[in-house]
Formats: sequence, structure tokens, C-alpha cells
Amino acid sequence: MEVPRVQRLTPDGLKDLTGLGDRERHGLTGSHRSGGLADDQVGELPEGLDVHDVLLRQADRERVLDRHRELDQRQAVDVQVAREGDVLAQLVRLELEQLDGLVAQELEDLCALHGRQPSVPGMRGAVDGRRVAVTGVGVVSVCGTGAEAFWAGLAQEAAPARVRPVPDWDPTPWFSRKDARHTDRFGQFAVAAADLAVADAALDLTGVDPDRCGVQVGTGIGGMTTFEKAVRTLDARGEGRVSPYTASMIMPNAGAAGVSLRLGLRGPAEAITTACAAGTHSVAAGARLVATGVCDLVLAGGADASLVGTTVAGFTNAGAMSHSGISRPFDRDRDGFAAAEGAAILVLEPLEVALARAARVYCVLAGAASTADAFDMTAPSPGGRGALSCMRQALLDAGLAPADVMHVNAHGTSTALNDAAESTAVAELLEGRRAPVTSIKGVTGHALGAAGALEAAAVCLGYAYRTLPPTVGFVEPDETTRVVNVLTAPTSWEPGVVLSNSFGFGGHNGTLVFEPV
Repeated sequence: MEVPRVQRLTPDGLKDLTGLGDRERHGLTGSHRSGGLADDQVGELPEGLDVHDVLLRQADRERVLDRHRELDQRQAVDVQVAREGDVLAQLVRLELEQLDGLVAQELEDLCALHGRQPSVPGMRGAVDGRRVAVTGVGVVSVCGTGAEAFWAGLAQEAAPARVRPVPDWDPTPWFSRKDARHTDRFGQFAVAAADLAVADAALDLTGVDPDRCGVQVGTGIGGMTTFEKAVRTLDARGEGRVSPYTASMIMPNAGAAGVSLRLGLRGPAEAITTACAAGTHSVAAGARLVATGVCDLVLAGGADASLVGTTVAGFTNAGAMSHSGISRPFDRDRDGFAAAEGAAILVLEPLEVALARAARVYCVLAGAASTADAFDMTAPSPGGRGALSCMRQALLDAGLAPADVMHVNAHGTSTALNDAAESTAVAELLEGRRAPVTSIKGVTGHALGAAGALEAAAVCLGYAYRTLPPTVGFVEPDETTRVVNVLTAPTSWEPGVVLSNSFGFGGHNGTLVFEPV
């Protein structure tokens, strides 16, 4: 039995679906006034619905709709169709990225069609109206350690440098000298940023249930400083001289584990490694834990310290790093990124809990999304298709529309292809509106797996200071980037909805949606 392929779901088609009534209890039919399907028949589905190899069996429609309706990371909705004990799992894809006119009301109509909210909920109102508040920011960066120093540094010109380490790093406020020797630099950054975030949130961790407190710390690779040192030691002095702590220092989850151990948090403690999107994906993962009621508190962000000879040489030979040492996001003379390091951690908790303890709330994390380009290991998809899809899905997750976006905190790496693709995607999303766009990488450089977390921290602080940071290094656009409104100076603003983007090697895309309380 074959099902003909039809077109994508349109807003009108979506509204048609909501009109299905009791007479359609035995199947979905394109002419929804005509009743159900016979056992051996398949009628046309509503025009616009993209269906791939779906076997429609006679089933109770309401029971089907009450079972599984899931918006996944590939713009899909899964429906599990049951018939008299014979369960057939079928995939129905609603290609939401193509729905230029679909906004919050259509999403509500879609949920109404299924008789329930999506089983993988968005951030907004996921569990009894639980919204996710950001109440603490901790930062270790090349332009300052601590939220205040970091914010002040974002407005300063950066000296040209192809490689930008955290200056004068001293781990001893957080580690004994012995423990510091047994912790890779990226793990030290993670613990320091987490401790600073907890202090910034004025949290008393003795008053929380540690089993309901989680940690999400992403990284690009893990302990590369330790790895390169161990390889050199092995080569020069033999295997007997390699530290027994090597594996636990290299592993990408060492940052999350270190934060969990230091603060005694026994909920999920995990590491996401999606290259330069890892920090953003980790913040999103932490917010989901809070939104869905798995955790009452999550420390989420990213940490990276990969400025060793091997990685720098690899990025240089790939043509990704700047030869001039000047990071110029979106500028016509951009010639690659300046490699950097650092960490940023956000404290995430239910908004009602934060308000009840009179916490300062920077903003609300209203939505998030993740997509893959499936195009190339290092180059973005043409025209920024993956980035555009990710931003649209994140807005849908938040129940918002492109018209709500007041600022885009861009990935903006200062590479030719990335900045061009992101500019195109943002311009298409905004449909001609000139909402301000910024990239902080002109100052921070590209901190790889920590970049998205640092940029999320900048968004949160922008709410607190009611100011958007400048795009340092940007002077003149080229033909690919003039389509967006890049800010060149600190700019006062009335806080609104912000998108924060990250894109990584491998085609990984991540977008966070923030909004004021």
C-alpha cells in the first residue's frame, strides 16, 4: 500500500486539519468532510502535508493523537499508529522551516489538532507554566574574569593577536596547587566560572536538593593542553612518565564532573561536544532540564582551552584563522578568527522560584533549537539554510515570531563563509527589518566550545545594563554582510527578544531565545 507524496503543510492546511471531527475517527483524509478510510484505502492527505512512506491503518484517531506528538530536532512530528495490538511506528514530517507564515497561533492550532501539548515541550510553560530564569553569570575570558570585568572588556579595543589566551590565569582561588596540577586548564575554567555564577546568583546551595541540581558544561574537544603535553612526554620519555591523571584530565566531561564534584550537585552532569556550538547547546540542554521539571537548578555553559600547537596549526592550515590577528566580524576585510579560550556558566532555575527568593533575574530563556546542515564538515550550508532553520525552530519553541526579535547576538566568527551565511540567514528571518546585530568575537576572539556560553552571558548582561555591546573590528560591510545592521558602538536599548546563535564544525547549529522578565 503506497501513500502518494504531497506538498508541505501550509497555514491554511493546518487550520483545515483542526476541523476534523468524529466522522474522521478511522483515518486522516484529504477531503475531511468525506469521512474515514476503508481498511484497504488511503485517501489524499490535506494539501501541503509532507508525508514519507506512511502506512495509514484503521485506528481510533483520538487515541492516536493522544499518544505521541513530538516536535524533534529535525522539524519532525512522530505519530505512532496502533491497530488492534499491531503497533506500526510511522514518521510524519511537518517541514516547519518552510512555513514562513507560521507563528504562535498556528503552533497552538497544531497542538490543538493533537489534543495535547507536544510531548517534548518548549521552554515556555512546559511543566505547570515553568519558565526558565537566568539568575547568575560567571565568566572567565580574555577580556575579563567575573561578570563586571567581562562586560567592561566587551567595549574595549583588542590588541591584534592570532591566539588569545586568558591573561595571567591563576587557578589557586579555586584549587589547591596539587588539585590544579591534576585538572586541565579547561576544567579549571569551568569550575571557576561555575563558582562565580553561584556567587553572582546569591545562591545558598545548602538549601537546595543536590539530587535535583544538574550541570551541563560543553566543550569543543576537552583537555587539549593535557593531551599535547602527554603525547610529548610519551614520545620523549616513555610511557612510564605519562601522568596517571591524563585520562581524567583529557576527557571532555571533566569540566562538568569538576563542577559537580566541587559543588556537590548530584543531578545530571553532562558534557556536550558539538564543536563551536557546544556552549549554546549546553545552555539549551540545561534549560530543558529545568523547564521539564527534571531539575530545580542547573549550572549550564561551556569551557574551552585548546590553544596548543596542534590545534592552532590545524586551524591555520585549514584557512580558518586570521593572519592579521584582527578579528573583524562581518567586515569586508575579515580574514579569519582569532583563536581564544575561556568559560561561561549561567545559573538556571524556575522563574517562580527565583522570584520567591527575591533573586535578581537577568532574563528568561524562552526557547532553543538545534539543527544540522548535513552539507560539509567545515563550511556552512549555502545561504545559511541550516542557520535559518535553527532560528525559526527556536522561535517556534518559544512561541514567538520573527517580528518579535529585537536583537541578534551573532556567531560572527570573522570568517568569510560563516559571516556571509549568517548574514543571509538573519536577513531572511527578519524580512527586511534592521534589528541590531552584534558579535563580541572582535574582543573575545573565538573561544570555540565556550563561545556560545560567553555570548549568552553577554546577552544576559546586556539586559542588566540595558545596553547592546559593539562589534569591535567591524568598519565596513561587503556585499554579503551589508544586509544586516551591525552595531559598532555600545547602544542603549529597551530590552526585548534576543536570538543568540552558534554554529560549529560538523554543521552543528544552535540558537537560544531570550526575553525580558
